[in-house]
Amino acid sequence: GNFVRVLWIRKAWSPVLFLAAAIAAAGHPLQAAAAEETTPAETPQVKNLLVVSIASYDHLMGDVDFLGGLAGKPDLSKMLDGMLNLFTQGQGLAGLDKSQPWGAVVRTDGGFGLQPLAFVAVKNLGDLLEVLTVFGVESEDQGDGVFQLQVEAEAGPQTLLVKEHNGWAFVAQTSEALQELPDEPLSLLEGLDSEYDVAVRLQVQNIPQMFRQLAVPH
Repeated sequence: GNFVRVLWIRKAWSPVLFLAAAIAAAGHPLQAAAAEETTPAETPQVKNLLVVSIASYDHLMGDVDFLGGLAGKPDLSKMLDGMLNLFTQGQGLAGLDKSQPWGAVVRTDGGFGLQPLAFVAVKNLGDLLEVLTVFGVESEDQGDGVFQLQVEAEAGPQTLLVKEHNGWAFVAQTSEALQELPDEPLSLLEGLDSEYDVAVRLQVQNIPQMFRQLAVPH
């Protein structure tokens, strides 16, 4: 397919602990030429624009032990777990399913809407939200299974929404993005989770037309 891998680290290579991925902003609706006869508007097809895949916590800790062994520090992951437990007052990463990958996608219908959606597997969302308070993230129940998160940032407080569905916690910017959630979100990662520890894939062919126009010098 026509895509760009912005960053990838193969699982066989074993080194990586974190990543950041960012998204931005607006598109412009395409205009079709008028036809002699009016036909019903077709529903825009939503496609992946950006895909982010991160291996499970357990797998990453295996990488840590691999690197620790090379540096003469076996069981380095246990040391990191101990530091995490100390920082979170014994909670660790309670509520998180450490055996499953994490992921995020930005989807587009080719027009104005860009739909960022992140997801992690959870055993108990309430427990995980309690852990996040240690990191300054406050949550408020909005009803219908949706929680509003207030995240402190240098640019000021940021608001996100999170909802659990089928054992996964989905994080989005709008309530609309939390409707019709997938039962198996790993399918959105396009197989990156089975091949890489950390990967970011940009689907160039799905960039909205407005972005393409802005990229062309006038």
